[in-house]
Amino acid sequence: MVAHVIVCPHCQQTQPVIRHGVNRSGTPRCRCKDCNRAFTLTLRSRRLAPDKEQTVLRALQEKTPVIAICRTLISHKRERVSPKTVYALLKKT
Repeated sequence: MVAHVIVCPHCQQTQPVIRHGVNRSGTPRCRCKDCNRAFTLTLRSRRLAPDKEQTVLRALQEKTPVIAICRTLISHKRERVSPKTVYALLKKT
C-alpha cells in the first residue's frame, strides 16, 4: 500500500489535512485543520485551448451560429464550450 502525504500549500503542515469533497471538475479538495483553508490537490486550467480558440474564431468568421459552434466542439472528454465563451471570444476580437 502506498501512502500519499498531502501538504498544505499555505502553512506546509501535513498532519491535520483532511479530504473536503470535490470541485466542479471532479478533482479532490482538501482542508487544513491548522489554518482552516481549503485547496485543490491538482489544478486544472479552465481556459480554452488555443487550437479550440482558433476553431471558434474561424467558425465565427464563417458566420456559424453560436449554438452550432458549441455543439460541434464537444471533445472526447465531454468538455463543452459554453455560449458565454464564444461570445467572449467574439467580443475580444
